[in-house]
Amino acid sequence: MFAGNYVNTIFYYWCGWPADPELLLGGIGAPLVRDRRFADAKAALGKETKSPYTRSGLEYTEMRWEMRVYAAKLTAGVSDFDLDRIASRLTPERQERIRKFVSKEDARRSVLAELMLRQIILESLGLSGKEISFGANSYGKPFLVGIGDFHFNLSHSGEWVVCVTDNAPVGIDIEMIRPVEYNIARKFFLPAEYGDLMAKNEAERLHYFFSLWTLKESYIKARGEGFARPLDSFSIRIDEGGNVRLETEDMPGGWFFKRYGIDYRYKMAVCAAHGGLPEAVIVQDWHDYLGTAF
Repeated sequence: MFAGNYVNTIFYYWCGWPADPELLLGGIGAPLVRDRRFADAKAALGKETKSPYTRSGLEYTEMRWEMRVYAAKLTAGVSDFDLDRIASRLTPERQERIRKFVSKEDARRSVLAELMLRQIILESLGLSGKEISFGANSYGKPFLVGIGDFHFNLSHSGEWVVCVTDNAPVGIDIEMIRPVEYNIARKFFLPAEYGDLMAKNEAERLHYFFSLWTLKESYIKARGEGFARPLDSFSIRIDEGGNVRLETEDMPGGWFFKRYGIDYRYKMAVCAAHGGLPEAVIVQDWHDYLGTAF
């Protein structure tokens, strides 16, 4: 989420859904994995253990799985009919928020982001659509009710919606590269970060700005504190080798970053509580799960 959108709600912040109250080091050239049918989703799950979490009197199996990073491109192939059909199956509260969108594209992103997340949950945890319920912590970050070891985060920008899942806290951010006024950096970055930015030549500066922005956003989303964690309360430095260093007084260390290059017009970063960040991004096709996530 970019600075110009800070007037939106905390729920939008966590989910990457415009005006909607709900919802890594190196590796720039991370490969994309075309996984239209989620064919390897369950194969990637590891050891199964009995889970203490129950819902509706049913005991669920706790899955220990590798972190996954997903991406889906918003194409014209999803019809208004499909979107209306999906939206009609959302909760009345979600439907009301979607109706308030001024932009049709914002409404489209909101609906498809929820569809994406639901399908990932269905495939990862084996729940039915009716068993999926979301709550939020005191800062507004959403969580899956009843499954305490399933963590996720969403973001979107332009044509892309992205999601990261893990069994530990994670955060993700994607931004379309576009012209900016660099006084934004002076307002939201620490002096050292601003100095790093302005030391870049004109050709590199814009790309560096969005690399730094997405890294910082992914960190505060992973921590789960939302706007209570200002962007200028910590610094991120990127050295000449592309290595990322986090500098913060209250929680030094313990966080890992990776940047992904899914589209040359975008910057994308993931922050995680451990170093097991995947090399590849799983790219999905909307048409493979339309109508299956509810």
